Amino acid sequence: MRRYVGALIGAFLVMAGPVAAQTLGSGLDAFKRNDYATALAIWYALAECGDPNAQADPAAMYRDGLGTPRDYVEAAKWFRQAAVAGVVSAQAGLGQLLSAGQGLRQDNAEAVKWLRLAADRDFPQAQNDLGIMYAQGRGVEKDMIEAMKWFLLAARHVDDGARNRDDAAKNMTADERAQAERRAAGWKAPGRPN
Repeated sequence: MRRYVGALIGAFLVMAGPVAAQTLGSGLDAFKRNDYATALAIWYALAECGDPNAQADPAAMYRDGLGTPRDYVEAAKWFRQAAVAGVVSAQAGLGQLLSAGQGLRQDNAEAVKWLRLAADRDFPQAQNDLGIMYAQGRGVEKDMIEAMKWFLLAARHVDDGARNRDDAAKNMTADERAQAERRAAGWKAPGRPN
């Protein structure tokens, strides 16, 4: 029995060797060197093995055309798998693709669902994108106060949030801006202490 288990482990290591030797970090090292093809190969292998954190990486590379031709269908496939597993960047990425109708049918209500999941986890780009959805009334009822709340939260970390905050403020009354500021000040990510 011991020989059998040892043989199985040995066979697994031979088959998994190239993948097991690679890590998310080695993919990131390649990415930082602008060696996108290597980064994609590493992350894709890990994603194929079911690593949800790795699944978000090739998704972004397919979306952005880094190390591969741009492929929104492939990006959507990997973003969805990682988003379902709870990877916040993938939830935001999937929401963006759904909103734009890139790689899958445009579905603003579904986009809002995924963007809200990421925004509620304090992911700034998702907060900004959710603000846009509220400002435009896409997938939700148009609500400039709610939009401004999300722009205010996003503006803490991303320039797009600050730009959208400033643009939205031009078309709001002082009372509406004050309401949005109170909502943003009272917001906390669900499940986090005050």
